[in-house]
This record gives sequence, C-alpha cells and structure tokens, in this order.
Amino acid sequence: RLLKRVLTGERMGEPDPAQLAKALGHFRRAYAQHLCVESKLYPGVQPTLDALGGRAALACITNKSTEFTEPLLKALGIREHFGLVLCGDSLPVMKPDPQPLLHAAVQFDFTPDACCMVGDSRYDIEAARAAQFRAVAVSYGYRQGEDLLALGAEVQFDSMPELLPWLEGLGLAGPAASR
Repeated sequence: RLLKRVLTGERMGEPDPAQLAKALGHFRRAYAQHLCVESKLYPGVQPTLDALGGRAALACITNKSTEFTEPLLKALGIREHFGLVLCGDSLPVMKPDPQPLLHAAVQFDFTPDACCMVGDSRYDIEAARAAQFRAVAVSYGYRQGEDLLALGAEVQFDSMPELLPWLEGLGLAGPAASR
C-alpha cells in the first residue's frame, strides 16, 4: 500500500502493475539493507516485555513480511519474548482479517476472550474486534492520526508500561498467571 501511494500520489490509488513490481523490487533491496538503521523500540517497550516474561504468552502479529520481521525483532533484541511470530506472509490473510489473531489463540490454547491485542493502527483494532479479543491502542506509532478509541479500542495508553497494571486488573498477566 505504501508503494502504491507513492507511485500514484493517492491514498488508495492503483499504479501500473509493471511499475509496482519494479518499485517493489527496489524497495525490498533497500529496506533489507537499511532495516535497522533508524529502527528502535519505543520507550518502555523493553521493560514491559521483560515484565510480561513468564506471566503472559506473547505473539507478534504483523503485516510486515517474514524476511524483514525476523531480522528486525532479532536486531532489536526482542525476538525471544515471542512464543509465536506471525507475519504478513505467514497465513493466506493479514490484519484486519481476524484469522491471524485467532490462529495465535489456537496455538496458545486460549479462547479469544482471554486474549488481548495491543496495536497502533486501524488494522490492529479492527482485527481485535473481529476476533473478539480485547483491543488496546497505543497513542503512538503507525496510527496515522486516527482515533483508535472511536474504532473500538477498549483503552488507549501513552506508554507501554501502562499496560501492565491494566492486564493484572483483568487477571490476564498477574504474577501467578501462567499464560
């Protein structure tokens, strides 16, 4: 979608398929070479992941392709936190379709009502609502100015550590939880 926007100058435009294929090849090479040049975790993410270790089953569900996701998670030092990583090319569908979230729930042997999706985009919130997961928004990231609460997020946090007491209050990630 990003390349389509660049090539057409429109949010939902459709460029010439040959032009898109050529641009996609250039993009993939450049992106792979510069994957972690400016990439960094948002403040509070690392300690939140550390705190959730052993208290919650964590999955990373992204529309980014595997070829970029796995190296990025490893370079950022957070891959080991996730028992499951689902990328845009892992399943036949991507978010906002609920199937990636439901697949994760099955892999961890949880019902959707015991799951929570933390996201920064419309697709995250729409997927969470469709999967009947709890939908948590963060006020930063890819949101592109959209009001994620208006799209159905149950709560929104300005920093990831705010998630911990909220999850504990729900009994989803308490000190004795084995999720």
